[in-house]
Amino acid sequence: MDTLRQLGSMERMRRSMRLQRRNCLLFVSMGVLLWLHGVTVGLVFEGQKGLLNRFLWTFVIFLLPLILVMHTTSHTWRRVAASLLFFELGTFVMCWSNSLAWYRNPKNLLPLPDLGHDVFPEWKNLAINEHVYHEEAEKIPDIIMGILTITTTIFAGMHPARWKIVQRFFVVYGSLCMMRSVTVISTSLPDSAEKCRAMTPLGNLQSGAHRWEDITMRAVLVRSLKLLVPVGEVTCGDMVFSGHSMLMVLCAMTWHTYYKWVPGSINYIKVTIWLITIAGLISIVWVRMHYTLDVVLALYFTVTVWSSYHRIANDVKIGHRFSMVWVFDALIIYPAIEWMERPDNDEVVEVARPVPVVHIDDQGDAKVSHPQDMDAKPMTPSPVRRGTRSRAVTQRYTES
Repeated sequence: MDTLRQLGSMERMRRSMRLQRRNCLLFVSMGVLLWLHGVTVGLVFEGQKGLLNRFLWTFVIFLLPLILVMHTTSHTWRRVAASLLFFELGTFVMCWSNSLAWYRNPKNLLPLPDLGHDVFPEWKNLAINEHVYHEEAEKIPDIIMGILTITTTIFAGMHPARWKIVQRFFVVYGSLCMMRSVTVISTSLPDSAEKCRAMTPLGNLQSGAHRWEDITMRAVLVRSLKLLVPVGEVTCGDMVFSGHSMLMVLCAMTWHTYYKWVPGSINYIKVTIWLITIAGLISIVWVRMHYTLDVVLALYFTVTVWSSYHRIANDVKIGHRFSMVWVFDALIIYPAIEWMERPDNDEVVEVARPVPVVHIDDQGDAKVSHPQDMDAKPMTPSPVRRGTRSRAVTQRYTES
């Protein structure tokens, strides 16, 4: 009886601590909400109104996954909500960096020499402009990105592992947004688009950029909120890492990873998606939205982060653990991915099984030898990845 009383008191203590933690998160969220409301309400910025509506819509969407994370009991929904919350946080940080890059744009400098700009002539210099509405050419990257986003959303919604795809997509997208938020403000390159060089405000530096001390945080915050709901908004000065390319390649990688295998050497659906993606990447350079370097880096980062996340997720699925050299990996990245990817109660954890060996005797007959029938020998450990140390215990086969 004493043991039962102790267990009951411990359970009540855990519930009380959970309730206090949830209330603390709720109060912090409401405090941030009220602070942002106080600095933005009634403000007219760059001649545009309706900022309060954008602000309210943004944080209503932000609070929904936060409430799900705190109150839902389903681990699947909690993981999806956590990935959405991380994506929204990464998007806000990226919008903040884009707003800083808006003021740091060296508008007095000419565009840098670029290989892609030399190969693909600017759209307004083509003879076809005499017969078409050439000002609409700037919308081609947005149209292609919209097509890829809509088709990928439909594909993910119809896939049996839809919530797993959504969860991984948002985690990778949020991570890429965090990376992009660092690159766009680290080095300010002259904007490749003539329209952006004319739109951005003139600073007091010789290059046309603003000094850091001349940029008011209130203006940056307001522009960040506007970019969160980018209706009629244009981002300028955010070179080095193309956001359009990042989303296009991320959609293509979703199809490439989760679309079903088909017999034959060519999967026409995947080939079509990649051709559309390549056309979108070329159009970004063609309309001078970005430099070729921006597109190449976006392609490299997106493929690398997507592949790395799925490799770690597969290690979690088979129970393979690593101890990374970097403290940040050991304390944050791996525990977070393990929590996101741990199997549910109804999922079966895959375990590596011994593979039977087939021998052919002198008469041409096949004989199958199972590992348990062989001499007891330790398995040769797989090569350890550089920078990691495997914790997997070597499995030994013994005679039955």
